[in-house]
Parts: sequence; C-alpha cells; structure tokens
Amino acid sequence: MLKKIKETKHEIEREILKMENEIAKSKDLAPESKKRLRLEIDAIKSEVLKKCGELETRIAEAIVTA
Repeated sequence: MLKKIKETKHEIEREILKMENEIAKSKDLAPESKKRLRLEIDAIKSEVLKKCGELETRIAEAIVTA
C-alpha cells in the first residue's frame, strides 16, 4: 500500500512538472497569467504532497499497530 502511494505521488509530481513546462513554453499566455498559474500550481502541489505524507503516516501507523 505504501509503495502504491509513493508511486502515485511520483506520478503526480511528474504531471505537475509537465504542466509547469507547458506553461513556461506557452507563447499564448501573458507573463502575469503564467505567474498566477505557477502560484496556483505550487499551492496545489504543496497540498497534494502534504496529503500524501499524511496518508503515508496513517498507513504506516496502522501497519505498526496491526
């Protein structure tokens, strides 16, 4: 279970990196829009990584107490 969570976490990180690269390369977006999108992605990434960490901790604690 922990392995699957870590794989999912890495997959999410790769997808976020792809989005960041696409935004950086985009010629259609104004610099302010790019900046705003980067800030939003950073906030989402932080939240996802926090939730993954919390889930890993809960699963590890459940395994130890089982």
